[in-house]
Amino acid sequence: QGSLDDTDILQLKCPSLGPRSMRGFDMFTIGDCQSLLLKLTNERVAQLTIGIKYANERKMMAGTAIVMNGGDIGSCSHLQEIATQQAKMEYSSAVEEGKTLTMKLKLAQRGFQLVHSQIKSVIAKYEKLLMGRVEYDSDSD
Repeated sequence: QGSLDDTDILQLKCPSLGPRSMRGFDMFTIGDCQSLLLKLTNERVAQLTIGIKYANERKMMAGTAIVMNGGDIGSCSHLQEIATQQAKMEYSSAVEEGKTLTMKLKLAQRGFQLVHSQIKSVIAKYEKLLMGRVEYDSDSD
């Protein structure tokens, strides 16, 4: 036979649902939620990567401004001192933002990997359940 109808699915037990029997819509609901979670974690990784790139660009521009203004506040005019001080503050701010975003990126990547491996695990369990059911059906023929 090989195909399952709703009655067959009702008789199956799904590991992610606990002790109750699986209904057809449960399979899709769990899968949809996990797919959505995977999509969201992937988008977060992309957002943080862009944020880190922006912070690094700010850091480079501030570093260039420090060098162009002489870097040494004591030998500069008053306006150059102000510009150098602002560039140093911007550089420091960009470095801190880069560190913070990098930590968040590591967590987001870890979250993505957890969701990904969880989906693979659930798929493997479904395959095992369905293959066992198909083998049972073919033995009973």
